[in-house]
Amino acid sequence: ALAITVMNRLANVNHPNTLFAVATVQEEVGLRGARTSVEVVNPDVAIVLEGTGASDIPGMNGEENAVLGIGKGPIITLYRQDMIPNYKLSNLFVDTASQHGISIQVRADGIRGGTDGAVIHLHRKGVPTVVLSLPVRHIHSHNGIMHRADFDGAVELLVRIIQQLNQRTVTDLTAW
Repeated sequence: ALAITVMNRLANVNHPNTLFAVATVQEEVGLRGARTSVEVVNPDVAIVLEGTGASDIPGMNGEENAVLGIGKGPIITLYRQDMIPNYKLSNLFVDTASQHGISIQVRADGIRGGTDGAVIHLHRKGVPTVVLSLPVRHIHSHNGIMHRADFDGAVELLVRIIQQLNQRTVTDLTAW
């Protein structure tokens, strides 16, 4: 839904990109969909959209100290055990959110689960990749709960980021 909403918002907006929205399968059993789709799309930049477990479940000890909670904004992942997101692209997300008053959360643990970004960022000579997640209570169940404000914030952030991704910005992501 997030990718479709962003694509619809950008359908009649002038921006310098050719966009691909890919819905992958089998992330939890070997990142199979990401492995094949990255070969087909061959991206210059990748923004991985996913849900991640919220730690603010009511009634649980430490709810008030939860690291990732619903209603606090989408999550930018700065580090994972299986990938290191492109720091310039991550900073672009953080700075853009700050400039436009979009609430975000920052995550740097990445010790559980997997992400399609783990194989995408290794494609070719490396693809600048970032993971943008929505916090979800009861993830991987039939009754996952997310907050609409997190979704709307992610849409706004993605639209603003995509409009900035011109050739110069993309080239700068991999310049040392």
